[in-house]
Amino acid sequence: MGALVQTWPAILAWGSGLLHLALGAFIGAESDGVGGVLVTAALLALGVGELAWGMASLRAGRPRAPRTAVLGALAGVVVTPAALAAGCSAVAVAASLLLALSAVGLATRRRARTAVSPQHAVRLGALIAATVIVAAVLTPALATTDAPGHIGDLPSGRQSIHSGH
Repeated sequence: MGALVQTWPAILAWGSGLLHLALGAFIGAESDGVGGVLVTAALLALGVGELAWGMASLRAGRPRAPRTAVLGALAGVVVTPAALAAGCSAVAVAASLLLALSAVGLATRRRARTAVSPQHAVRLGALIAATVIVAAVLTPALATTDAPGHIGDLPSGRQSIHSGH
């Protein structure tokens, strides 16, 4: 169980971070005005922060700065209504919240008094299991964003010569 608690928060945070980046890119491409820019900036900052926190936690072998992770998850909850109002997919927003809150829940768990050093194979298995679960949540959520619809679009709205390939 120790390997689960140590590796899963980082992988879950990466999934949430990727979704927040995709949602921020979607809003940035779709909306005009100050509100859209603010929501885009908040989602992009949140995504970058989650990716950085996940990297630092995985590198350390344990969740880093759990209080900071809680603040990041709360920021995601606060941004959710604005993202939905800006036209983001409810599925993608819900998936990002699920992943972020799950990461925080595991990161803030109290460690048992007797720390057990996990074997390498057990830790690798936990990492693979976490990745499979995140991919199962992340893939359909990313499919609901409009990013694939804009591949090949130029800023003028015309298609590039490579858009049909």
